[in-house]
Order: sequence, then C-alpha cells, then structure tokens
Amino acid sequence: MFTLRVVFAGGYIFDFHDSTAVHVDSVAAAHPMKYQIQQAGEPVRDIKGTLSLWPDGVPPAPLQPSIPSNTSETGCTAPSDLNQMRFIPNLDAAATHMKTTVKTRAERQRFGSIKLTGGGALKVVALAACVEFRKDNQPIPPSSLMAHGVNGIAYEWSVEASALTIVDVTDIGSSQISVPPSNGEIEILISTFENPPPVPPTPHEIEHFRMHFAAVFHRFDPAVSLWWLQPAKRPLDPGFRSPGIDCPPGSTGA
Repeated sequence: MFTLRVVFAGGYIFDFHDSTAVHVDSVAAAHPMKYQIQQAGEPVRDIKGTLSLWPDGVPPAPLQPSIPSNTSETGCTAPSDLNQMRFIPNLDAAATHMKTTVKTRAERQRFGSIKLTGGGALKVVALAACVEFRKDNQPIPPSSLMAHGVNGIAYEWSVEASALTIVDVTDIGSSQISVPPSNGEIEILISTFENPPPVPPTPHEIEHFRMHFAAVFHRFDPAVSLWWLQPAKRPLDPGFRSPGIDCPPGSTGA
C-alpha cells in the first residue's frame, strides 16, 4: 500500500462533469502540461495525450474522486476549511461576464490532460490571493480567495498496490512507466515547468488568466480580466515557483 499525491501548478481546467472521473486539462498551446515524479533523478516528461494512473498496471474502477464542497460563502476572509470549490476560479461566471459560454470538453482542444479516477480525493490545500473579476477595469463583485498557483490543488489516494503505472494515452497509441513508492509515497507534480515573469506585489491584472484560459471560451472578451488584490494568509507556502494563473511573484504574495 502507498499514498499517491498529484499536485498541480495553476492554469488548468478542472472538469467535474464526468461522474466516473475528474479530468484536468490544459488548453494553452503555448504552455503544454508536463509532469515530474518527485523522486531523485526523475526528469520532466511531456504529456502527449491523457495521463492515467493504474495501480499495479491495472486500470482502476471508474469512480469519481471526492471533490471540494460547494458553499455560498464569498469574500476574502480565509476559512478554517480550505477545501471549497469557490477557491477554483469560476470559468462559468467569467463566461457570463463575457456574454458567452464555456466550451464543453469535447469542443476544446487540449494540450495535455490527466484523468483522476478509481478513488481518492481532489482537494484545495493552499490559498494564494484575494482576486476579483473586472470588466473595462471596473470591479465585478464579489471578490474571492483563490487556490495557490504552486501546488495549491492536490489529488490524494491511498492505493492498495505495490507500484504505480503511469500511462500516457494518445490517438495513435500509448506509453507507460512503472513507479515504485519511496517511503510509502509517490508524488507527481503537474506543471509547465517554466520560469514565471516578475510582477510587482501591488494590485494588477493576472495576465496568466488570459494566457491559460482564453481558449476555453466560445468568445473571449479581453475587456474581462482577473485581478490580484492582495495576498492571502495561508497555512503553508509550497515554495516551488511555477507559472499559473496566480503564481508570478506578487501574485503569490512573494
């Protein structure tokens, strides 16, 4: 038995519409999704299709992991329970401000995906900033806290197996590697592994919102933007710097 942990940098779409899985996708052609097994000597690897996680090389049962809870809370006061859906930026709300809709998963082109199924839980584990949507630079209430763009969202699963097979499935075939646990754990980082640009720690537009998510809307309205207002007081700082919609220095409160 081992504990599997998959941690995510920012800028990905979390799709909860499939009752058998959570799909995490990149739609940014210039910023494709990659992964790295967090063990000594492991390289960064491209995700060429959809990454699937098979305990002992066996496809898991089709079961959606538990997901963050929906609440009606708003504002930027940090709660004791971080695991709330409202801390993942609401693309449907952004689409409403743009007078458009979000493309379905079948409609959008993907540049790397990971399929989470079989059990476990997807969780918000760290917060980064207080943010708000704006249109023509005018605030659109309410403001909200947002998950940290560096390992702020994680998938955790206690697995009854001796090893994990990571399978990358494409339209023309698949490749796979087997990973033994280290000290009873396997951790995988999902990121673009790029260097973030410097951003001053003052209120500013989060340009990565447009960079990572513009392609998910049927019609992207550049007048609608996501703004960083101030850092969140968070219980942990993952420390690893990787680009996401809130992770340039300043957006993380660094």
